[in-house]
Amino acid sequence: MRQEIITQLRRHLKAVLSRRPGRALWLWGEPGVGKTFTAQTLLRETSCKSLSLHATLPDRALVLSLPRPPRRPAWSEAQRQRLMHSQYVPLATLVDTLAATMSALAPFVLHLEDLHEASPERLELVQKLAQVVLRLRGVGLVVTSRSEPLEPFKGYRLEPLSQAESDQLLRAEAAHELPQEGLEWVFSRAKGNPLFTLEFWRYLSRQGYFWSDGRHWHWRKPSDDFVPVSVEALIGRVLSDLVEAPDLQAALEARAILPSRLHDDAFEALWSRVADVDSQTLSHIQRLLNQKGVLQQGRFAHPLIQEVLQREIPAWRKQAYARRALVALAGQPEEAACFIEMAHLEPEEALGLLEAAAQSAEARGNRPGQARWLAEAVKYSSSLEQAGRAFEAAQLLKAMNPTRAIQMAEIAASATLPNPEAVLLLAELLAVQGHIREAEASLRRLPRSEDGALRWWETQIYVLGQGGRWQQAIELWNQQPGYQARARPRIRLEVGSCLAFLNKLDEAQHILEELPSLHSLPPAIQLAVLNLQGQIQTYRGCHAQALKSEERFIALAKSMGSAQAAISGLINHASTHSALGLRSQAKACLQEARILSLQSGETMRHAVVQLRLADMLADEGEFEQAEALLLEAQGLLYQHHQVQWQAESHLKLARLYLTWQPPHGPILALKHAQSALRLARASRDVKFLASSLAYLSRAHSQAGNPAAALEVAQECLALCTGEGIKQADAYFAYGLALEANGRLAEALEAIRAASAQQHERKLAERFALEADRISANLEDARKRYEWFVSQGLLGLARLASRYFPVLAGPSQARHESPLQSGLCLKVLGPVELEQGGQPITYRGKKRLELLCYLLEARIAGRAEVSGLELADALYPAAEEVRARATLKQQVHLIRMTLGPEAIQSTPSGYALGAIRSDAEEFLQRGDARLWRGPYLEHLCEGWHGGVREALTQALYAEAGALLESEPKEASRLAQILLAMEPYDTGFLQLSLQAVRRCGSPKAATRLYKEAQERFLEVGEVLPGLEAFLQTAPPA
Repeated sequence: MRQEIITQLRRHLKAVLSRRPGRALWLWGEPGVGKTFTAQTLLRETSCKSLSLHATLPDRALVLSLPRPPRRPAWSEAQRQRLMHSQYVPLATLVDTLAATMSALAPFVLHLEDLHEASPERLELVQKLAQVVLRLRGVGLVVTSRSEPLEPFKGYRLEPLSQAESDQLLRAEAAHELPQEGLEWVFSRAKGNPLFTLEFWRYLSRQGYFWSDGRHWHWRKPSDDFVPVSVEALIGRVLSDLVEAPDLQAALEARAILPSRLHDDAFEALWSRVADVDSQTLSHIQRLLNQKGVLQQGRFAHPLIQEVLQREIPAWRKQAYARRALVALAGQPEEAACFIEMAHLEPEEALGLLEAAAQSAEARGNRPGQARWLAEAVKYSSSLEQAGRAFEAAQLLKAMNPTRAIQMAEIAASATLPNPEAVLLLAELLAVQGHIREAEASLRRLPRSEDGALRWWETQIYVLGQGGRWQQAIELWNQQPGYQARARPRIRLEVGSCLAFLNKLDEAQHILEELPSLHSLPPAIQLAVLNLQGQIQTYRGCHAQALKSEERFIALAKSMGSAQAAISGLINHASTHSALGLRSQAKACLQEARILSLQSGETMRHAVVQLRLADMLADEGEFEQAEALLLEAQGLLYQHHQVQWQAESHLKLARLYLTWQPPHGPILALKHAQSALRLARASRDVKFLASSLAYLSRAHSQAGNPAAALEVAQECLALCTGEGIKQADAYFAYGLALEANGRLAEALEAIRAASAQQHERKLAERFALEADRISANLEDARKRYEWFVSQGLLGLARLASRYFPVLAGPSQARHESPLQSGLCLKVLGPVELEQGGQPITYRGKKRLELLCYLLEARIAGRAEVSGLELADALYPAAEEVRARATLKQQVHLIRMTLGPEAIQSTPSGYALGAIRSDAEEFLQRGDARLWRGPYLEHLCEGWHGGVREALTQALYAEAGALLESEPKEASRLAQILLAMEPYDTGFLQLSLQAVRRCGSPKAATRLYKEAQERFLEVGEVLPGLEAFLQTAPPA
């Protein structure tokens, strides 16, 4: 059974190595059963990066212990810097930082040991991290614990060793054969517990029951009353021999009552004071305990040693140690508060210390810490004070730990005379968590009075509004006109927002006008007022007025220290500036919002800001920067379950590639448009669906799929016409699809209609440019080009000059196309070089890697690659100066061999010169015969993931198109795809279909059996062949 579990764990770790979906594994069992040993052994066997950490490490140490990825996302790097400077980082941000770092290190496994020792806050962090890990690829989270598994972990209970496994363990420890009688005696006592087995071995060999004559080991059976009967007793006997000296006993016991996570330099002084032993003596004791195997690097060698010691210390000595700790930590109330219970403080003393701890946490900006200490203070409070403190703790906890907040609100609401605000808070917390019946039941605790009905009414409106049920909230508001004048400002503003979302702007404005003057309201309510005011002005198209409201909102948010509100305000401010054509001001707002989001760790808002900023950069022609921001934002969004934002990130990437048009652009635009459409259908958002269909049709047109482009465009047009939305976008996509199908007159009519319907001039001019291209209208294109340049829309200006090269001017003469060169770099299989169609014998792996790296950069649309980037990629272990020198030498050698034009020098680095490639030819012409084997076979997997992905997807499409007409060729191509991505079920389906069409059912069965075995190696089970072929291929 134990070996079966280890086999399954091994498969899961292999799945991580193969970059399959993430794994969250929970290995549990009794003390000493070998959980940590097993986990670490498996990690050593798995050839990917991994790290084992104690589960109780402080947040700062937990994050900073992770290796720094070579390509570090800016957001996670900013959070590392905050932790390095000991700034408080919220739990959600810690989870996102850990997940982003682990994803950048993939394939990577993080092992957290002894999770049963962790605080509830750490358990919550680990659970949330596991939820994110399951959505990532090539990432594993392994925990070891004595406790049963939590969701969403896959749990494995580690069983004791068998007799054979126990014997093997002891023989390995002795490095020799051992008497079988002795082995059986140990197994009968240890019961297969690895720790107990090893402790027995050490104890019995020290006592001479196992003894060696230099050639063989012998066995002498001990008397039954001499050997301890449990591992705890065995440890206790070993420790009893060490605590004869008072100083040593005090040092051991003091270390046992101090938290196991502490072992830094500052801890030495604390340990010395708690033990009442001077530092020199303590250093001597530490060395002795390390030699005896009791301590390892300042921590107990095994948690059981600490547990046995803690259990054996009399209560009066524990109290004495704890009180010394309180004195030593007098200036650190948060650390001192951990010893309150052990020190048996009087309630008044405990309360004072907990309040000081809460104030300390508040001063550091650690609101969860503040809430934790206030919650702890509740149980030491008198009955009169308890409800008030519980209510205060619940208010702090509601945004960060709703479950704990409900517990505190329950205490506050259960007072003999319940505070109506506490009951209201409890109802709101329950409702937001989806516990509607419990929320309504809690409201019945309110006094049977008009005030109670008012509060119930307010809570219902708030919950409906927050849940997006705006019409129901308004109906409830209108049912009680008598309550409206008495409703709190927060509820009125909730109603106003609902009205604005329903486009009832006059009614929303009326709500605002009936509120008290702005300066008489609390700051948080002032923010809500200004936000609603700006919302109404924006919906009415009064952008100049909206700017002023937004400026006041941002200034107030900053004065309150609310980064979250300031970021939201800056995003809105940028949108309003853009609507007025004030691009530089809009960009400045987004850049400021990005800095604030990095500093505050607001993950979702940071991702949203990056999406907006990337749009602006793409308009300005900064395509590479835009791509980097979009991909980083998308990575963060996929750590969360935000379907609509994920869809938007795919739409923006599709738009980027359609405008940028690098060689691999059409394939990636198609892929992202398809992903956006899948998410839009899942979310049932009509606007996202319309946009996704429009972009998908345009991507099909650009990728050379005219029939698919027209079909999707017609679906988009029907949807937009029926819903009265995005009709300009639909006509534009329809026009391009008509052009792809050779219907030029109809295409021009549709595109011009789209331009006429588009209210935003930037998009109207963009649409009209396509009409200029189709009709070869240079003069109108020139006017648009000049307008694009005047507005800073250099990305669109570049597109215009691509359509009409004369617009770029004579100073920007086009270089000779590399496709005209006689040199060819072949990467669709083993890497080869050809000159005039004849192979060149070319040695030097690093030089080939350099050429291939520069080729990928060119395919990805990059004008150059910096020398530093190339040095880091090709010589990661070398010092920068040496790596740069070696790089220059390699460039020189390539130029000497292939000619001076092979690699071009650029302002910041290098670019591939007059060398064409089979990869670019394939992307341009779609000739699948160019593929001789897996991409970059025998060299590497590539560096720019988008290039490999585009080539793979394009090959998949070509192979699928050949399935009916040339099944043998389709089968050959499918085998290449499987060699590149052996766990892709779509490629496997294609391969099976092709083999069957070749008339080889036995070959298909054999191929599928091999695939089943391959998938089983990573812990995944495929269904039967027929069932597998009937499943839809992955999206």
